[in-house]
Amino acid sequence: MKKFMFFTVVALTVISCEIPECNLVTHNESTILVDVTDQKLLSQIDREIEYFSAFAKAKKLLELEECGSSTISLAPISSNYNLSIAKASIELNTLNLTGREIAIRRDTDTLFTKLVSNYQSIKDRVTLNPDLMASTDIATVIAKSIIRLEDTNSANVFVFSDFINYSEDFNFYKSVPNGDDAKEAFKIMIGKTLFHKMKTIIDTGVIDTIFLINLTPPKKMSKQQLQKIHTFWEKAFSDMSVELVITDSLTNL
Repeated sequence: MKKFMFFTVVALTVISCEIPECNLVTHNESTILVDVTDQKLLSQIDREIEYFSAFAKAKKLLELEECGSSTISLAPISSNYNLSIAKASIELNTLNLTGREIAIRRDTDTLFTKLVSNYQSIKDRVTLNPDLMASTDIATVIAKSIIRLEDTNSANVFVFSDFINYSEDFNFYKSVPNGDDAKEAFKIMIGKTLFHKMKTIIDTGVIDTIFLINLTPPKKMSKQQLQKIHTFWEKAFSDMSVELVITDSLTNL
């Protein structure tokens, strides 16, 4: 007797499911500038960087929405006027993700961990290159940091410094321009081209707030001198469409 064996062929169809990506991603950034021209300033900045995570979370600065990205960038203010940026980003640029996947991608703690790491790298660089403490042109670094934010949708700039500019052209230890002279001095510090570019970016409205965190100067100065420096920076940004916040520490905000 012959036996017949029947084989059933099962055809498996593999369906490829592609996760749709966002057509447009909105970019949110917080730029932090740290004055590395004196160890006493760095000691104060240590505490501010440590607190920045709590501040950013409380103010919801880096909350990540669907089809969005959040970035923290960090740069030193030193005798090197070239902008040296270290940054970290998180993004949510795909649709239809599960709740768990969204929560993982929205975790800002990775940003703050990287911020601390990048800050330590800057301090190490200063230790190896003490010439970085030789002079400072705060205005130029601020201008360049704002210009690079051209492609963001929303940004905040944090400047940690004693705001005492000292260079060949402007030495605030000797004299601080005031009144209309302050505005003109600010333009000269930056240069007309950079100043125009910076003001153009600010006028687009992408910069929400510029925070000037006024640190205690390493050298003793009179209250009158400090007030003149404070007034200079107020005057420098007075004609620009951006909120300017001046404080001694983020913990006061």
